Amino acid sequence: MASVGGRAHAVTGGEDGAVRVWDLEAGEEVRELGRHEGAVRCAAVASVGGRAHAITAGNDATVRVSDLLTGAGTAVLCLPESPQELTVAADGTLVVALADTLVALEPGSDLPPFLPWDSVTRV
Repeated sequence: MASVGGRAHAVTGGEDGAVRVWDLEAGEEVRELGRHEGAVRCAAVASVGGRAHAITAGNDATVRVSDLLTGAGTAVLCLPESPQELTVAADGTLVVALADTLVALEPGSDLPPFLPWDSVTRV
């Protein structure tokens, strides 16, 4: 959930690949942010550069970042496989879980590079 224009908004993703923004006070869809090529597996909302953004991961092995206010896509991260989960840490680091690997992207870094973390070797 994020505040956009002083109103509470949420982001959802579906089997059809669509990413939608909802005004929770009005109970209405505000806009569709775009689509993954395949189902959306997970979604989060985070502040990027002081603005609310949707961060979604899909079966198309991409993570997509979109500005909630304008609807503009701001970044796409291509992964070697479909992500299982994603979260944004308190410091703004994006963490994406793949089958056996965690991918961490620090705030302000370019896409890519990213820092892979192997859950088996813990390196």
